[in-house]
Amino acid sequence: MGLTQTGSENIDQVNNEKDFPVLLACVKGFLSEKKQLETLADIEKVFARQIQVLLIQGDEFDSLAAQYGITGSPVYLFLENGRERDRYLGSADFSELHDFIKRNLISDRE
Repeated sequence: MGLTQTGSENIDQVNNEKDFPVLLACVKGFLSEKKQLETLADIEKVFARQIQVLLIQGDEFDSLAAQYGITGSPVYLFLENGRERDRYLGSADFSELHDFIKRNLISDRE
C-alpha cells in the first residue's frame, strides 16, 4: 500500500473511519525528498495495524495550518478521535518518528 495523500477537507472523515489514530505528515511545499518519503512508507508498514499514515502537502497545507495552528513545516500530527494528541515539528528520521508514535501509543494505554 502506498502512502495516502489527502486533502484538508477529508481529515475529519478519515480520522473517524478507523478505530486507530492517524499520523498526519504536513508539508508546506511538496515532499520530493526521496528519503523522507521512504521513511514515511516504512513507518506506515511498521505501524499498519495500529495507525493510519496520511500526507498533506502543497496548497492543502495552508488550510490545515490554520485549522491546527501550524507555524512550521514539516510537522507531524498524531490525531486520535478527531483531535490532536501530539505534534512533532521538523524533519524526522525513522527512529525519531518511530519513538514519537510509540510514545503516543503507549500513553494511550495508560
